Amino acid sequence: MLAGNTECESFSENRVMNRQPRILYVDNDGASREFLGRWLTRQVSGCRVTSVENSAEALDEIEKGAFDLYILEYCVGDMTGPELCRRIRSNDTSTPVIICSALAREIDRNKSLSSGATEYIVKPDDLEKFVRMLRKMFGGPPRRRPFHTLRRCSTII
Repeated sequence: MLAGNTECESFSENRVMNRQPRILYVDNDGASREFLGRWLTRQVSGCRVTSVENSAEALDEIEKGAFDLYILEYCVGDMTGPELCRRIRSNDTSTPVIICSALAREIDRNKSLSSGATEYIVKPDDLEKFVRMLRKMFGGPPRRRPFHTLRRCSTII
């Protein structure tokens, strides 16, 4: 699925090189939000990560300005990741949306993708795929052992 993802390819080609990429990360778990927010900043050189706890905060941030990538936890408390994705897609059909979750059920993957998500990542199983996707979207060489820390701390995320 990753190799043929034209949405990610066109995103990378059209990205404005003069500014830092902006990532919105939505997760209701504070430890995960803090950890993955810092990890994303290290993986995507020069990016600005905005981490919020729920969909209301996410929608407020989206109103303040555009993002280059949305990363949504499947369960964000006040609504599901797919519900939030539908809200995002009602105004923005081109920015990649990744829904991540520890839920590996096919029904959750299908709900996420049918809501308009670009990709569904199962934590911690798909972390290598996640890193490859970030590299494809934002460029830059692969880092040494990019997900080593995430594997060690998989109980956090």
